[in-house]
Amino acid sequence: WFAEEHSSPIPDNPVRLDIFRLGMESQNISKPMFFEELLCLIVPLAPVYVQEWFLLTGIGRVVVNFLTCLAGVIKLATKNIKLLMHFIKGHEKNKYGVKYGSHSAQHIDVYPSQSAKGGENRPTIVFVFGGAWGSGFPYMYRLLGQRMAFEGFNCIVVGYRTFPCADIVGQVKDIATALQFIHHSVGSSNNGELSMISKSSPLYLCAHSSGAHVASLCLLWYSKEILFLSGFIGLAGCYHLRDQYEVEKKRGLHDMGPMKLANRGMGEFDVHSPVFLLESIKDTTKIRIPKHLLIHGTSDIMIPISTSLRFQKAANGKFQCKLVPFENMGHQCMVTQFFNFNERVRHLDAIKK
Repeated sequence: WFAEEHSSPIPDNPVRLDIFRLGMESQNISKPMFFEELLCLIVPLAPVYVQEWFLLTGIGRVVVNFLTCLAGVIKLATKNIKLLMHFIKGHEKNKYGVKYGSHSAQHIDVYPSQSAKGGENRPTIVFVFGGAWGSGFPYMYRLLGQRMAFEGFNCIVVGYRTFPCADIVGQVKDIATALQFIHHSVGSSNNGELSMISKSSPLYLCAHSSGAHVASLCLLWYSKEILFLSGFIGLAGCYHLRDQYEVEKKRGLHDMGPMKLANRGMGEFDVHSPVFLLESIKDTTKIRIPKHLLIHGTSDIMIPISTSLRFQKAANGKFQCKLVPFENMGHQCMVTQFFNFNERVRHLDAIKK
């Protein structure tokens, strides 16, 4: 029955949306980057087997990581050269991170809070980055970690294996392993800067884009092993693969991205979709899921807000789940706003609350 088609439509206005009118600047609205538009024109010209070869060999991941870093460096250079130098220099103490597994990707970067306010009870944000299941690494998010530390949080950026090194099952397992490692290692003198985080600090799992999909599955699959989590914060997350596949198909990205391969093919989209799994749960006494805060921009064209609406609807009556939509906010800026220390991150207020 898991393999059955599951595509119940979202009714009109399923929940009342209290839209935050932020007056966001036009550049914060999610628009495809230049290289993404270029790839959308060139890649579909290649046969599907060639596109899959690029994904399976890892060449596609290298290209995407390079172009993403290049685009970020150009944007920082045009906005604030000091931020660019800060990004390049990075956080020297976290240069190699703390290992939680044998693979080179299985490490965490730790950013202890720079604020004395809150004492030992300062919350700890465990951040899982996105990257379409096939790219990304903690170094790219060091400014986010430092910004979180500046704002009074302890922040831990989790590195994990991405496709083709691991499919969705391996990625979810990495996050679960990292969470358990963090829980048992904070406050220990043998684990570097983790020793600066108190054992009484509440842990919150925060994830963006495809990282939110991986983290959400982790909460469902390993709920009994990570009962210590205080909550989950999803930033523009993907929670329904079949819906997301249709979105990417309309944009010509469905074959050039690793979503289908990383999630073991379209035949397993449903069993790897948090929305579908939640809708299938009848006995709520068997699940132990922490409270959820979903943050999504109404102008997100990469992962539409409808996926968060479906998740909230599926979670209704099972656990506490709140959706906070932001008008005129896109996809990338949900994270990149943290990089500019001179800019107010509007959705940070919702996270703190």
